[in-house]
Amino acid sequence: MTRIAAVIVTYNRADRLRWTLDRTFAETFDQVFVVNNASTDATTEVLAQFDDPRLTVLNLPENIGGAGGFAAGINAAENADWLVLFDDDAWPAGGAINRLRAELETVLPDVAVLAADVRLPDGSASDMNRPIINPFWNLRDRALNTLRYGRGGFTVAADTATDIDAATFVGYALRGSVARQVPKPEAGLFLYSDDILYSLALRKAGWRIRAFPDMQFIHDCETLAAGDVYRPLWKNHYTIRNGVEVARVAAGWMCPAALAYLLLVWTKRGLRLRGGERRAYFAIFARAVWHGLRRKRGRFDPLHLAQSRSSD
Repeated sequence: MTRIAAVIVTYNRADRLRWTLDRTFAETFDQVFVVNNASTDATTEVLAQFDDPRLTVLNLPENIGGAGGFAAGINAAENADWLVLFDDDAWPAGGAINRLRAELETVLPDVAVLAADVRLPDGSASDMNRPIINPFWNLRDRALNTLRYGRGGFTVAADTATDIDAATFVGYALRGSVARQVPKPEAGLFLYSDDILYSLALRKAGWRIRAFPDMQFIHDCETLAAGDVYRPLWKNHYTIRNGVEVARVAAGWMCPAALAYLLLVWTKRGLRLRGGERRAYFAIFARAVWHGLRRKRGRFDPLHLAQSRSSD
């Protein structure tokens, strides 16, 4: 029988982790790996309450972010036939893994990833998790639409079954043999875009990625609950810094055009803010772009900067 492992990365979300694990163990996973990113809340106690033999806990000595956590989890679980990656604030909808099992009976051998249809708790599509088609690899079909419609021009509807170029690590079903062959997600990215860059690397290596809407996941994410500026504000450092690398990889020789587009998007987001919050955002923005251009990696937490500026 096909062995399917869940890989969940968690950090200081004990209550959400309990909810996620309840729903994960209700599915037909053969193994469940939880990467505890040096949590300081009740995560260890919550994990101790689950005695399911499928559970393996990886307690990391320090918080290495979602990127490092998924790299560690994939390394631990790569001997499974398929790995399904998701965060502690996401979970499979009822029956999702049985539907994945049925699909795997006929999936073609060049498909490395099947990406879930990700929904918010109210049932609407999670915009931040929509499957992506790289407009720079599809200039005729996607470039103009991207200029006209922004994100809507290079993403596809969550309920569409089609070949794509990238997906997020929420219901990201990865073939184990591929996980053993290709480099792991880049841990130094810390947060955000590790999944996009990993997907683009798979595509460049000749593997296919398909959106698989029959497998649904729920993502109860609060990061963008108040709009398209990440909350808390320090998270914008990572999405901007790592976004510079996405522009490099996705656009190739057209990177200057991609970066100009992203700079415009990030600037417009900041201009929607007011007062000290706007000043804090643009201080983070400037340093993040500089770090991205220099390809600086690792953890940089400008929370103290955001707090001091927003209190002006």
